[in-house]
Amino acid sequence: MSVQELAHSLQRKLRSEFPLHLISESNLNIDDFLSSCFAGRTHNLFNSASLLKQDLKAYLDSTQKSLSHHIQMDFDKLIKIPDLLLEFEEEIQVLHKSASEFCEETNLIYQRARDAASKAAEAIKIDNEEQANLKKKRESEKIEMNLSEVEAKLPALRQVSNECMNNDTSLNHGALFERISRALAGVGEILKGGYNALYSQLKSDFLLLLSRELVAWSTSKKAERHFKCLLRSYKHLNLESEAQVLLRDKSVLPILNDLISGAKVQDTIDLTLYFKLIQEELSNGRLILYISAAPICNILLKSLWSAVFKSISNIPTVYLPTFQQEYLQSISVTMKFIDYLASHLPNPAQFKDSQEYQEFKDRLNLPTFFELKKKEIIGPLCKLLKSESLEILLSQNPSEAYIAALKVCWDKALQIEHLKARFMKLSFQIVSTFVNFITRNLNFQSKNQGVGIDILVLLVKEVKTLKERISEIEMGAEVLLEKESLLQNLLDPCTRCLAEALTRQCLSNLEAIRSIPASYRMTNRPSPINPSPFVGSFLQPLKQINLESGSKQRVVEKILIRYLELVNETYQQIRKSGELLSKYTPNAAESDQEKMMKQIEIDTKFVLDDLEGLGFTEENSELIAQLIKEVIKSN
Repeated sequence: MSVQELAHSLQRKLRSEFPLHLISESNLNIDDFLSSCFAGRTHNLFNSASLLKQDLKAYLDSTQKSLSHHIQMDFDKLIKIPDLLLEFEEEIQVLHKSASEFCEETNLIYQRARDAASKAAEAIKIDNEEQANLKKKRESEKIEMNLSEVEAKLPALRQVSNECMNNDTSLNHGALFERISRALAGVGEILKGGYNALYSQLKSDFLLLLSRELVAWSTSKKAERHFKCLLRSYKHLNLESEAQVLLRDKSVLPILNDLISGAKVQDTIDLTLYFKLIQEELSNGRLILYISAAPICNILLKSLWSAVFKSISNIPTVYLPTFQQEYLQSISVTMKFIDYLASHLPNPAQFKDSQEYQEFKDRLNLPTFFELKKKEIIGPLCKLLKSESLEILLSQNPSEAYIAALKVCWDKALQIEHLKARFMKLSFQIVSTFVNFITRNLNFQSKNQGVGIDILVLLVKEVKTLKERISEIEMGAEVLLEKESLLQNLLDPCTRCLAEALTRQCLSNLEAIRSIPASYRMTNRPSPINPSPFVGSFLQPLKQINLESGSKQRVVEKILIRYLELVNETYQQIRKSGELLSKYTPNAAESDQEKMMKQIEIDTKFVLDDLEGLGFTEENSELIAQLIKEVIKSN
């Protein structure tokens, strides 16, 4: 037991055995208190004190022994520390020695590797120099051999070419042109832009001869095989663009100048006739090789088209956007002719990616024409969108103007390449602008003065008309679906606003039911046989406006719910007034109450007839069945 536990035990014992409560009394007598404390307890206290003394002595002895043991253990550990430090020092010295030896070995290996790398680099350098010298020697030999071959064969080629030009003999020297072009191409590849006098001279002489042959035989059907050899020769030398310009200026343009004179009409040109004459030449005339050889060399159609475009560009009135009908016809005819040319290539789309086609497209004034047509289309629409309110806009029958604008955007005459996408985007902008204008004005008027039912009816009618008639225009299914979706997103909130306005008006009219008790209370009026004058107004707004079935059903449900509430409230009022009057005139109160109930029944039957006219009966409406049960059958 610890000292603390002994002390607590002694404290508890003192409190239990000594009358300590007497200390707090006001008439405390010290002598009596001490007598009561020590009377008969002296021996017990002495024994307790002795036991406490023994326990304390035992506790101190055990504590002293424990501390001595721990001190001895700690002292032994301290004595061992110097020995441990000496062992650590010896191990560190051993490790240091091993590390020094390893470092020396590493330095030696590094030096050997460095020497080996240096020798290898030197050997590679020597080998590269030898290979470069060998390659240079081989290239020099190849250049000399190719130039010698060209120098030897060029005079013979020139002689054969002159004979064929003068005597119209068979063309069998096309392969020789290809052979020389390959030899010159090989030399050019080796030189890589470097200068060689003999090479430059021979290449110049060869190209002069090659260009003469190319122009001379480009319009001869019998020279097709020879013409293809000449084209391949230009291809070997990477000079196809030079051949294209040469054919355009020296071969095609002179022929086109002859044709264009036959297609001129006053200050302009009949493109349909002009392209027809060109197609005849391409089919079986002077330009036939430009079609038959097109698959192996696409520069032919490029040179042909660039020549056609160049000949047309000299006539400024051909692609003039001011005259829209003539402009569209010219564009359409030209695009068909371009498709005809591109169809003779393995990849027709490649022709429209060419620089020649892009230059032609830039000269068509398509942006200018589009802006002119755009102003013409959106002019009437801008006037409509300047309307100060929805009422003014709707009074001008905007759906007709928008349908007319969309029809122009999707006119077949405008559905040509590079214009179709622009006008399709414009048609989306037209519909989006209409939707945004209506939405913005509808929100503004709703927050301020409110929107009348007449305006909402016109708005729903115009949006529905536009949505229905837009399907008459020929456009892609996806495009049509997106436009209809835009208009449907506008039509839905408009229909909701109209339904809410009709609901508010009908519910306002229903409040007249509350006046029935006052009409018969102590008035001596006869029993009713006709519906109340105001009951015809309950569903009148709904009968005048043709809502779609879903919206109409929601409006009718709200009306029926409120009608049932008002009828029940009126019944309660009738009962209360009946109870009050029965105290004074029992018979009269009962008679008035019956008249009131009968009037409600007659009015309800009239409402049910109106609902049936709108297509709602107890078979298709639980609320009508509930109304019949609570009003008609209960009476």
